[in-house]
Amino acid sequence: MLARWLETEKPDAVICSAPLIVQSMKELGRKIPEEIGMASMSRYDNPINAGIDQNPEEIGRTAVQSLVSQLNENSYGIPASPKEILVEGRWMDGPMLPGR
Repeated sequence: MLARWLETEKPDAVICSAPLIVQSMKELGRKIPEEIGMASMSRYDNPINAGIDQNPEEIGRTAVQSLVSQLNENSYGIPASPKEILVEGRWMDGPMLPGR
């Protein structure tokens, strides 16, 4: 199915989160990055070294700060007004992307 999609769509690059995609591309004879660039939705979850750095250290630090704050406020259980915290990721170039 991947081979058919690549032949039909002819992408310059693929952004994905599937860790096995690099091996699949190599099995299909695709050269990375000469023929097709590869980028990941999370650089820490697979062997693709270009894409989104989700900033896991800051996510962990922020989670601990939130937990400490709740403990200091004696806030337990399901909150009446849940909060969402966003730690932004950042794009990281890498050798699996062509220099275009």
